[in-house]
Amino acid sequence: MAPEVLDEIERASLEMRALPARISETEKDAATPRRKPPLSKSSGAKARQPRERRWGQYCSTRVFSLPTNVAPSIWQDTSPNYNERRMARPVPTHGPPPLTSRLGAFVAEQHPALVRAVLEVFVAAGGAKVKPRDKTGLEALRPVFRRELASRLYKEVSGGETLDETTPGVSAIRRLEQARAQVLDACDGWLQREAIAASLTHDERKEILRGMCLTRAVDNRLKQLFMGGEVRWGVKAFPGKGFRSLGQEAIYAGGLRLKRGPTFRGADGAWNGDVIAPMIRDLGITLAM
Repeated sequence: MAPEVLDEIERASLEMRALPARISETEKDAATPRRKPPLSKSSGAKARQPRERRWGQYCSTRVFSLPTNVAPSIWQDTSPNYNERRMARPVPTHGPPPLTSRLGAFVAEQHPALVRAVLEVFVAAGGAKVKPRDKTGLEALRPVFRRELASRLYKEVSGGETLDETTPGVSAIRRLEQARAQVLDACDGWLQREAIAASLTHDERKEILRGMCLTRAVDNRLKQLFMGGEVRWGVKAFPGKGFRSLGQEAIYAGGLRLKRGPTFRGADGAWNGDVIAPMIRDLGITLAM
């Protein structure tokens, strides 16, 4: 160990031992009552006295040095990237593939009791070999995965023949069928969304980002106009509420592949494209059209 490190550790140890006595002296001095300053003869006001920064004096007795209960060897590393290496997050070297992990997280949120069964079927159907950006592979996986998952769920979620009605007019068998169909539709819908995301081109992704930024900017400006009384109802400011689309910017992507734009407007002005019916917080899809 370097001599200067040993000297620093010894100095810190001595200061820590003397710390209680120094603190007690400071506290004793702080508890001593002070005399009131005399009044000024000229103005009758209190004369200014130098302020005693007792809190600063008390804090100055604190010693922030090397810990005595930590191995000194860690203080020998003086490389410039020491903090970066300590703060860096470890890169996982094992675990399920990204697609399998995302499906597991989705099922854990929606149907936590079936995570193991769904992932086993997904891996058996070849889902672990499909890359997240492989649209063709994801589309080909969907029917195979749905068929195998339906077979597995029939074995896992069954046995309602001897049970009473879950609700009046609904048998336990019917309710289990609904539960199996719900899981199948949810998992198949997740795969379908993954395939759509994989099919997005670079230009489409840029357009989605541009539309999200536009939605946020327009929404902020509308909020300023509304709060400033610029939105009028007759001669008065509009008395209603302003429903913002904060957090709903990504809805802009919903109109990306709809039939929109001047291409779908006929020469007579008739509209031949898609039609949307926006509600509150749907500013993004309105801008997309």
